[in-house]
Amino acid sequence: ADRKFEGHTALVTAVVVSGDGQTLASGSADHTIRFWNQANGKESAVLGAHTGPITALALHPAGTQLLSASQDGTVKLWNLPAPPRLFVHPDRVTAAVLSADGTKLLTGCADKQVRLWDLAAGRVEQSLAGHTLAVTAVALSADGSLAAAGGADKTLLLWHTADGKEAQRFAGLPGTVLCLAFRPDGKLLAAGLDDHTIHLLEVSQGKTVKILQGHTGPVHAVAFTPKGDRLLSASADQTVRVWRPQEGSLQTTLEAGTPLHGLAVSHDGRQVAAGGENQVVKIWTLPDGKAQATIPTPAAVQSVGFDHDAGRLVVGGADHLVRVYARNGTLLEFFQHEGPVSAAAFHPDGRHILSASADKTVRLSPLYLVWQARHAGPVRQARFNTGGDQVLSAGDDQTIKVWNTADGRELQSIAAHEGGITGLGLSKDGSRIVSASTDKTVKVWKGGKPGERGDQPAAVIPLKGPAQSLALSPNGARIAVAVEEGGGGKTSSLLQVFDLATGRELMAFADHAGPVTALAFQGDNRTLVSASGDKTVRLADVNILAQWPAHPGGVAGVAFHGNGTQVLSGGADKNVQLWDLTARKVVRTFGPLPVPVKAVAFSRDSTRVGAAAGPTVTLWNTADGRQLQSLPHPAEVLTLSFSTDSARLATGAADHLARVWDLAPGKELQAFPFGGPVTAVAFHDNKDLAAGSSDRTTAILSLSAVRVMATGHGPVQALAVTPSGSHLLTAGADRTVTLWNTSTGNQERTFPGAEAPVTALAVSRNGVLLATGSADRTVRLYNFADGKLLGQLQTGGAVRALAFSSNNQVLAAGGDDRQLRTWNVSYNPGQPVPPEFGKILQTFAPAGVVTGTAFAADGTFLFSSSLDQTIRVWKPASEAPARTLAHPNLVDAVAYNLAGTELATACHDGHVRIWDLARGQILRDIPAHTQPEPAP
Repeated sequence: ADRKFEGHTALVTAVVVSGDGQTLASGSADHTIRFWNQANGKESAVLGAHTGPITALALHPAGTQLLSASQDGTVKLWNLPAPPRLFVHPDRVTAAVLSADGTKLLTGCADKQVRLWDLAAGRVEQSLAGHTLAVTAVALSADGSLAAAGGADKTLLLWHTADGKEAQRFAGLPGTVLCLAFRPDGKLLAAGLDDHTIHLLEVSQGKTVKILQGHTGPVHAVAFTPKGDRLLSASADQTVRVWRPQEGSLQTTLEAGTPLHGLAVSHDGRQVAAGGENQVVKIWTLPDGKAQATIPTPAAVQSVGFDHDAGRLVVGGADHLVRVYARNGTLLEFFQHEGPVSAAAFHPDGRHILSASADKTVRLSPLYLVWQARHAGPVRQARFNTGGDQVLSAGDDQTIKVWNTADGRELQSIAAHEGGITGLGLSKDGSRIVSASTDKTVKVWKGGKPGERGDQPAAVIPLKGPAQSLALSPNGARIAVAVEEGGGGKTSSLLQVFDLATGRELMAFADHAGPVTALAFQGDNRTLVSASGDKTVRLADVNILAQWPAHPGGVAGVAFHGNGTQVLSGGADKNVQLWDLTARKVVRTFGPLPVPVKAVAFSRDSTRVGAAAGPTVTLWNTADGRQLQSLPHPAEVLTLSFSTDSARLATGAADHLARVWDLAPGKELQAFPFGGPVTAVAFHDNKDLAAGSSDRTTAILSLSAVRVMATGHGPVQALAVTPSGSHLLTAGADRTVTLWNTSTGNQERTFPGAEAPVTALAVSRNGVLLATGSADRTVRLYNFADGKLLGQLQTGGAVRALAFSSNNQVLAAGGDDRQLRTWNVSYNPGQPVPPEFGKILQTFAPAGVVTGTAFAADGTFLFSSSLDQTIRVWKPASEAPARTLAHPNLVDAVAYNLAGTELATACHDGHVRIWDLARGQILRDIPAHTQPEPAP
């Protein structure tokens, strides 16, 4: 589908599009807001927005901000997101830290490398090598002059960041280094190890000055206080310990009650936060160690960090999410990774979050939340006023609240209803606010400034049931409300339309068999669009022009004639009827059909009538009622539509397929799968097909099939197109290869010879050779121009894949014998077949059962796919040697040096020779053996 937006992991509950069509956002029960590229349907950004399903979205009139409301009781204002800056690594990122000024980033990776990044440029300034196993911890000194890293190799390294040179090396530590922290003065480095100890290292002298013992589990995090007079450590032994590093003594122990992974000290040194496996972050005050707060999180905590004033906390989780909390534990927003989060911290500017993950990335994500406000219950509606300087919201707490857009300050709270508010509208000129409630009323309020509104409604309109949703016409003249009807466990919906000025009901009609979840007027002020839990979206004209009985048992489908004076209908009485709109009389009846009619359609020129009934579509001539065609389907047909040129027909069926039919031969041209029955189809300019399904998706589908061709092979098992695109080759179980003209669809030639079904085809790039592969274990090569058989190449199993090299001189083939072979197929048309033609060049094994193969464009690599779920990359050898090193006798053995620059050869003459490969010259000639063998 060209415009199918997938990414939410739960029900989509709100959608908003900007007036210029540039911004498309959706909210979901998965608690996220996602932004979409409308051109390609891809997700462009994600906001981790709420802790409950999102109920409403609204764009600021200027298009710069987004408003969201949620069942979690909050209204939030967001800046429109930009994609995070990515720092991509070749393996999982195990540690990351920002410099104090926020300009540099130091990362540790499982690929044994430490990288120093320029944050603004997004490039690596220094690659710091030296570890022999994965890097597990990194740290930067406060002045940024030194970088430190520890690894699983039990080594700790320090480098000068200016030039990347190694400054100190601490090798042979008693365990893996799990965490590091510089003292603020940069003279002391603390390292937490998995042997339960903390090593204090004197940086300038490169020696261990103290070893702090006391933890009974691996030490996962360490941090100095800002003055450097205290060191804090967090361990799997469920404690945070506070040390006096100068004396090496323990000051106090804080009990966390869970194995800990993350630790942070506030910038003023007065608070410490730690989190671990019990999905809780605990905060204590310093220096007294009193428990101050507990913040529950949905996943095990991997890392924590304070912002500069300790008003916010960032938490990295094992569930791949980075969450930002207010100091009181309120979730503000969250960010997604594709793997567990190993590090998370605020950027010094307080406007960005740095996070590292096992998904091989470090991300610098802007914070998008401007403010959040709260109701006393779920918020159902939120919108901007016309000027965009105020926000209106309403919900289950029965109130309408007005907020200042700039700072989120509450301007007014109106106790509006005696039940939850389910609908909220604002007239275009801002003079009227309209609310609908489960208390069976619509209330109209005076608009304007908060001080001018008052807290009493200007009008109260009674409803026939609890309100489900509300819509205000663009001109502000009409109110539409969906209300709940029914009882005994059955719910249906009634649409009521009122005149806003008088409160008089204009019309009411039962429109849905389930609750109405969305309601809106179109720009014409009279067409009402409603979406329901009964899985339908309906359009209603609030001005009824005509109504008459048509089909006993119900009408299933209608379609207008092109002349606008007639209408087609189909119904449960199994008939299709053509009506004169003026006289409201039947002009012609098509049928009866064997089963009730599900859908009807006119061709665009109105010369044909189509009807879907059961698993069959029937077409008639409109003028005389003569039946023209019958198109059988494997399942009930639910909808149909003619193309603009009336040459094709689209159908949607209960078997989850949308089909396109070529009406001239009456053959199926193309099919498109969905996740549920296809309930709507429509053509656009003969090129694209719009289709909707009960799986809650609508897709724009590009028609790629041009023609239906009956090959006569039975199942087609192989297909190839000539380089010019003028011809098509097909093959199958009938052992024949057939050449077709793609312009006309006519058959032009066959290539016989196979003794079993043909399973693979390939045409050389120059169009000279045709290769066929068969279940008879044979590759056959033909002169494409005249169909002459040039040669046969034997393999060990059925051939499944063929490919020519770009220079047309090599053929690759693979199949059931689990080998990939290449042959010399150099051939000039009109010349005798050269003796080397068909000579095998290489055999690649094991290759698995080869299902596909292809050469790289420059011929340097050969690729193969296999049933073992792998793609293998092979390096073909050149048939001509790159260099020849002459010897006086047989060469018995060869060996490269590690750099690949020299080659040692052992010769039958007793000599070992060392060759310079670049120049092809002997560097050393060693008479290694005293009994050389004579040349044979």
